[in-house]
Amino acid sequence: MIQRNDRDIYIVIGCGYFGLRAVRVIKNLPSRPLVIAVDNDRERLKAVTALADRVHHGDGVQYLSELELTEPQAALCWVVPALPLHLAGAWLLHVLNGAGGTYTAEKHSVPQEFDPVGVLQHRTPGGTLFCSLGDFTCPEDCPEPEGYCHVTELSRPVPLYRILGETLCTGYRSLVVRSRLVLPGVGGYLFGDLLMLRAALVIAGGSYLLSTACTCHGVTDAISIRMRGRRC
Repeated sequence: MIQRNDRDIYIVIGCGYFGLRAVRVIKNLPSRPLVIAVDNDRERLKAVTALADRVHHGDGVQYLSELELTEPQAALCWVVPALPLHLAGAWLLHVLNGAGGTYTAEKHSVPQEFDPVGVLQHRTPGGTLFCSLGDFTCPEDCPEPEGYCHVTELSRPVPLYRILGETLCTGYRSLVVRSRLVLPGVGGYLFGDLLMLRAALVIAGGSYLLSTACTCHGVTDAISIRMRGRRC
């Protein structure tokens, strides 16, 4: 169990360059949050050992899947993804496909029909879609201003999380986990957002385009959910 002592808890998943930076800047918050760093590479963990309050050697998706069992107030923990995969999508697939579960989930390639307007896109061989509103590398300390780009100062009236959520695709419903600014250059979401997402999806079932996105960057997976033993 995590000893909160009324401190905010931040769980940084992935301890490479961006994860190390996230741990460092979060620990500088005046509220003195408790920071947990998770990675399956011991060498990367060594770099954050002196900074984080706790380190965990293991798979980040597995760690999150066990969090609600080990932490009574898991919903209040902040999750900061810092690894090259869609953490929310991977977590959902893992927990729904767990042994003895009522539901099963399957990942598909994001359909070509899902084509967000005015968005730069990269589709991976595994079928995941990465999107961005910028064609340049953003500064590490971007404050994510509302309505315009911090670098170009050009207007961006519609944030990417809204664009993805409003893009239609036959046979799919679009849902977005919004990544919120924790500190300049560091984004995340409450673990409770994932728990509510899972609850909503298992009630309805069906096929979804699940995205995690902030104002300017996002990632999308196509996932179908059904009860075990039932064909879609």
